[in-house]
Amino acid sequence: MGGIDRFLVVGIAASLGAIGFLLLRRSPRLALVAWLTVLALVPYWIGVNVVTYLPATSLVAALAAAALYSSRSSRVGLVDVLLLTIVALYVVSFLIDEATLGAGFTLVVHWAAGYLLGRVIGTSVDLEWIHGAVAVAMTAAAVLALEEFLTGQNLLALLKMDNSAYTIWGDVQIRGGLARSEGAFGHSIALGASLAMALPLAIASTFRPWIRGAMVVTILAATVVTFSRTGMICAVFSLVLCVFFLRGYLTLRARVALVVGSLAVAAVAVPFLLATFAEAGDEATDSSSYRGDLLSLIPTMSILGEAESAYRTPTGDTLYGSFHSIDSALILLGLTLGLVPLAIVVTLLVAAIGFVVSGRATASTIAVVGQIPALATVALITQYSTFFWFIAGLAVVSQSRAATRASRADASREAVPGLVAPAPVDSAAGGTDHSGAPGPAWPGRRPSTVSARYEEKAPPWRNATTWC
Repeated sequence: MGGIDRFLVVGIAASLGAIGFLLLRRSPRLALVAWLTVLALVPYWIGVNVVTYLPATSLVAALAAAALYSSRSSRVGLVDVLLLTIVALYVVSFLIDEATLGAGFTLVVHWAAGYLLGRVIGTSVDLEWIHGAVAVAMTAAAVLALEEFLTGQNLLALLKMDNSAYTIWGDVQIRGGLARSEGAFGHSIALGASLAMALPLAIASTFRPWIRGAMVVTILAATVVTFSRTGMICAVFSLVLCVFFLRGYLTLRARVALVVGSLAVAAVAVPFLLATFAEAGDEATDSSSYRGDLLSLIPTMSILGEAESAYRTPTGDTLYGSFHSIDSALILLGLTLGLVPLAIVVTLLVAAIGFVVSGRATASTIAVVGQIPALATVALITQYSTFFWFIAGLAVVSQSRAATRASRADASREAVPGLVAPAPVDSAAGGTDHSGAPGPAWPGRRPSTVSARYEEKAPPWRNATTWC
């Protein structure tokens, strides 16, 4: 009977998967909304065990990416080649018994699923619509985080599962005697970093200015109640990058309002945070010292594969030196996959920084760069990992489109001397350019308030080779 029951469950799951595949394929926007809903509102411990644990976030991401895959999204660029190189290097390391199966599952289940979804969604849906969808979803997550802080009850934690994921991530963290908001992310740092990552996209959305302002304030407030220093640092860093480097979405008045609003939130939050961290005592200081001690593991990294410091306990846990956990995504990458994959990722981050400081970065690229403090001090845990790689995939697509628009505009100016041509609409995605051209609208959405008179003059190096 047990075999029959399992066969029935597999059959039902396959049927639901096929129906979901067909529905998502018919509507890319529905696919995006479905995944964002799972990301923001479905706890990480909701998932299934098939060889390894598969969270709902990764399952829906993989299903949506497969459903929306097309010839346009299959075009391979430089970033794709470099990331595929990491996968190939892992396969080589695994075949020579220098890498673990768990590292491969992390590559596929958490990283590849998110990145592929960002790539295919970016070629199927207007970028401004994507910005708005992410902003709405993460604002909803922020509201739940604030509710959790005010009431002391995480409503999503009531959705219990009898699995190891719930055992690990279902407990509420405490700092200074106060519960830290976690929402569906299972960890306060994962929630804080994810909220910070959504800020540039909320600012770049085409909602009315007061709505965008309300979203930013709500997300900032929710970041505060996670009591995550990493999340708050990433949020501030992302806002500063937007104020100084995000072109085409903010007027001077909007930039001033963004700064004033952020300072107002800080004026309320800082005394409260100082009191909380003082109450926490050495707990916060010890965690910082622990992260600093992780640097001692760098010399043990191998060129390819797992580090020499790796050790398996009799219970099957993996330790690196004397460290039970590695609170740094970059260091953990080097320890599990090797120095060469780590060097590739660091090179891509440096390239992203170059796009930001040169004024060519899109909102998604700024969101990725804004996460560098988190990548140095936090592992890619729960659905934060999938969300980060989704934004990375979106950044690749958006930078490619920005370079294409710049090249076409330069060609138009060269064809007719003295004529400044408007940026062409990306008709393949059915979307807008970033100068106010009409495009798919949210219900009740006003046309984009961004107009040509607010666009900074394009620098001469805008037509440089793109990173996609």
